[in-house]
Amino acid sequence: MSGEIHPFSKAQQFANDKDIAGAILSGSPSSVHQEHAPDTNLDGLIGRVPILAVCYGAQLLAKRAGAPVERSKVREYGRPLEYDRRKRTLRWYRGRHPGCG
Repeated sequence: MSGEIHPFSKAQQFANDKDIAGAILSGSPSSVHQEHAPDTNLDGLIGRVPILAVCYGAQLLAKRAGAPVERSKVREYGRPLEYDRRKRTLRWYRGRHPGCG
């Protein structure tokens, strides 16, 4: 099995492709509540192949299914926090984030 990465706007071109074994809807800094939130036509994929939905992808599938998608009081995307065990406090991470080039 191999995988390919395609923009969300191209999902429909794979809707009836018999070689597609599954799809992954990834995360995004966007929210489904935004006025021009990214969207795509998943007809032909939903119910035919397994779909792994992460973060924004999960919001999109939930909204489409009529489930409530609520805003969080805490932002989950952006600058990381770190916990100081000694002081028992949270603070903005000051170093380089692991995995950043």
